[in-house]
Amino acid sequence: MMSAVLKAALTSEQSQQGFRLVEPDNHTLELCYQGKPVARFSQSGATVAEIRATADRIAHDQQD
Repeated sequence: MMSAVLKAALTSEQSQQGFRLVEPDNHTLELCYQGKPVARFSQSGATVAEIRATADRIAHDQQD
């Protein structure tokens, strides 16, 4: 997947909070928070909405 597509899957706020989406292989996406993997998604089944919702949930959990 192209890096521009990976960057676009997260909001600018999520990126500023330290989230990154990486592609460790041709089948998987990893959501990383502050450099550490926190969630994995199938490339064939993941949606932008699901990825963003997961990042929001993780960010919210970090605030507690």
